[in-house]
Amino acid sequence: NAAKSYVNLALAEKKLGEVESGKDNVEKALSICESWFSSDNGTYASVLQSAGLFYAGIKEFDTALDYLQKSLRMYQNTFFEDAMPVINTRIFLGDIYLANEDIEKCSEYFKAAWVAYTKIYSEDDALNNLFEDRLRHLYEESDTGTTYDEWFQSWKSQK
Repeated sequence: NAAKSYVNLALAEKKLGEVESGKDNVEKALSICESWFSSDNGTYASVLQSAGLFYAGIKEFDTALDYLQKSLRMYQNTFFEDAMPVINTRIFLGDIYLANEDIEKCSEYFKAAWVAYTKIYSEDDALNNLFEDRLRHLYEESDTGTTYDEWFQSWKSQK
């Protein structure tokens, strides 16, 4: 689809340092989505997610958060809570909050993603595939005075 092509082109342009051209292509992708899709559409949500990742990559975090929040809402209205697009978007939101040192928000999104992911897969799979590095970074930023294992057990048990 044309919208996904434009947003993928934007992501490639970001890697090449062509930020303004990338922004233009993100806007073209979003314009296509706005005219072709309903507000609760998986393709539109995917384009919003990619737009958020584009803006996160150029450190425009407020714009990135806006697009990722919109993507999450669309995914939640389109899929189940434990669907991988919902889980991944929560992880991406957590990554941005972690980069901005908002430990509480980061933990909130990582926790929601963790709970959903571990409904489907084992904790070992979750740690190996998605969470280990992120949780270790969150632990380091949390400054709890405990070991990682103690912190992790406490974090998992929090509601």
